[in-house]
Amino acid sequence: MPLILTEAQEADAPRIAEIHMAAFHDNAMLLAQFPTPAIRAELFNTLVQKARDEIRDPQWAVLVVRDEPEFQPQQQGTAEDGSEVGQGPRPAVVSFAKWRRPIEELRVRSYVEAPWQWPAGTRFDILEDWTRRVEAVASRVVGTRPCYNLSYIATDPEHERRGAAAMLVKWGIE
Repeated sequence: MPLILTEAQEADAPRIAEIHMAAFHDNAMLLAQFPTPAIRAELFNTLVQKARDEIRDPQWAVLVVRDEPEFQPQQQGTAEDGSEVGQGPRPAVVSFAKWRRPIEELRVRSYVEAPWQWPAGTRFDILEDWTRRVEAVASRVVGTRPCYNLSYIATDPEHERRGAAAMLVKWGIE
């Protein structure tokens, strides 16, 4: 089935969180920062809310790749009872990327990103140390130049090696 790249919609936020958890479920940093199954279950809710916040924020480009069904829907319209006909199933989200758009120098001081709402039990010592290290590398490599920043990218493990992530990266570098 063909893959299509689209902007995410708020309704995609739970699926984005599902893919995030499926792709990173055994990641050492995720397991260290969120050490118990109960904390990781709450992390899912955090990821849903953060995805919604970023989808609403024009500073972010939250993109998804959908697996387009091969069938052609019937002629679309409205049945006598008012229900829609010919509406096939919504193509499934199989991959996502979150790109932060460049922040203009004059707006840097006024831009406020929606904060993360971390679950109780999060290992902030590990999370904050990791964040410091990532920011130090970004500062050394990119400096203060405005640029697109790939925050997260993940593909449902059942849909790997189909080119979805390549489509998402290509969007950001073009």
